Amino acid sequence: MEILKSQLLTGEVARITLAVGKGFSGEVYRFEADDEVMIREIVKGFIDEIYHGERDADDFVLFNLTRGFEYSNDETLASKGTASGDVVLLIDLKMLNQNLNQGEI
Repeated sequence: MEILKSQLLTGEVARITLAVGKGFSGEVYRFEADDEVMIREIVKGFIDEIYHGERDADDFVLFNLTRGFEYSNDETLASKGTASGDVVLLIDLKMLNQNLNQGEI
């Protein structure tokens, strides 16, 4: 993920490895990210890589399955205590709402 790997930040920055689940598809991707990058930038990077930039990042949320919380866009992985090996779920809220309205979930 170029956007995550190219971030240069001041201070101590840790690289952590996350297992990212693509919605409820069962597909899992492994990404490395700087723990001080804002969640909104990390989500954009995930979407660029997983969906090849064809989706709107504003339609997605990131949920930490390991620790049981949803990230806000203005947080960082470090601010929430995220660690290497955590499993996160990238959820397309627009698609989820469509499926709920059609009774598919």
